[in-house]
Amino acid sequence: MAGAAGGGVNKLWTWFVNFTASDVALRHYELLVALFFTTLLIDRIARKPTARYRSRSTWNDFAYFAFYYFGPFQLMMIPIFGPMQRFIHRFVPWMQMNLIGSLPLHVKLVVFIIASDFLGYWLHRWIHAVPALWAFHKVHHSQEQMTVLTNYRRHPVDELAMRLGSFLVFQIIGTTVMTWAILDFVGNTILLLQHSGLSWTYGKAERVLISPRMHGLHHSLDEQHFNRNFGMMFSIWDRLFGTSVAEGTVRATGVEPRMPESLWRQLVDPFREVFQRKPRAIDTAVAIEPGSAA
Repeated sequence: MAGAAGGGVNKLWTWFVNFTASDVALRHYELLVALFFTTLLIDRIARKPTARYRSRSTWNDFAYFAFYYFGPFQLMMIPIFGPMQRFIHRFVPWMQMNLIGSLPLHVKLVVFIIASDFLGYWLHRWIHAVPALWAFHKVHHSQEQMTVLTNYRRHPVDELAMRLGSFLVFQIIGTTVMTWAILDFVGNTILLLQHSGLSWTYGKAERVLISPRMHGLHHSLDEQHFNRNFGMMFSIWDRLFGTSVAEGTVRATGVEPRMPESLWRQLVDPFREVFQRKPRAIDTAVAIEPGSAA
């Protein structure tokens, strides 16, 4: 019995080492470090305060990153997505249509990126609109001193909801390791910059891409910015569905009332809110009137 337990621990440790040293993980580590210190350098050159890079809240954001990219979250997902994959394969194989499987790689990549971002827009909007889901998603919005690390401040339930939606849709359209790897790198670069706390604008390119300034407005505490700029990479969905705001100044980010900078509280309080039905923060999920886009 002890030998079996020891063997299980050794296998787990081997998996952990292999995962943290994998190409996917290393790509995330390198990208995060490069962008973190680049934005820090930009702030120093501009003589802007840099205390946020050393704040407790930023260290908490790093803890979220470690949770998602040092292995624990992946271990949690194995007993969820593995059985789901087998269930679909056995009982609903019609879902695995692989709609883009026969397309050339470059066409497949374009279709996959557009489909992924379209899905991301609606999942993001849905998470804001459903109070029980917003209770978990507002952990992401609770950061008051944004850096690129804020991209990883996500409650596991929030992350799971997004991944479940993506998983089901990708079963239908199909994907490949190559298309996913490219999307993963490009998407994460854009998302990290969006959460940098910088006021960068992409000029006319904002008609297509969500800039750090535009996503900062999404995190803004000003009511006029609530329910705006849900796009993940592309701003075209917000413009098309009436949720875009392209002008404004981000005076403050976070939620009200403020969420404590305690990892334990951030993980536990959303469950308490859902089961006690007592909102603890501004609910940005008010109805959006047609034609209300800025």
